[in-house]
Amino acid sequence: MAWCRHLESFADYESRLPKGRSYLRSGAILDLRVRPGQISAKVMGSELYSPKITIAPLPDHKWNVIKAAAAGQIDTIIDLINGQLSKGVLAAIVDKYDGLFPAPRDISMVCNCLDDAHLCKHIAAVLYGVGVRMDTDPSVLFDLRGVNQSDLITDIPGESDLDSSSLSDIFGVHIESNDS
Repeated sequence: MAWCRHLESFADYESRLPKGRSYLRSGAILDLRVRPGQISAKVMGSELYSPKITIAPLPDHKWNVIKAAAAGQIDTIIDLINGQLSKGVLAAIVDKYDGLFPAPRDISMVCNCLDDAHLCKHIAAVLYGVGVRMDTDPSVLFDLRGVNQSDLITDIPGESDLDSSSLSDIFGVHIESNDS
């Protein structure tokens, strides 16, 4: 939902997006593929259209800001994959200007339909479809922007203090060392 709200916040898009939402709800997206920096789909309108969207990689300085905001707040990759993020981390990720979401200047769109608008209803449907995909698989956003979500996980406090003898004490089992 944050992805869609983000797109709707730009005046360039707000008037064209409602038709795309209708297309998505009617099941017009037949094939949606999201890869690093690229979104492609087949959308059924009066004929079958093939919109393509290119998203610029996230600049390193923005990624560093997001990583700093997440430092020490994400315990495991499982939390990250499940979208279990603190409010602070989530706010950094969805920030309109410095988060993972692309600005209009970061998005290039093309569709083979006859609509001469920069954002046709087929592309709008695909953008909404990506939002739906992100709701079920948040890693799509990281992949799309070309960043590694596991970079958000920092060292767990005290993790480096564990050795085989303390693990033996914790779990009540003897763990042999390969150092012999």
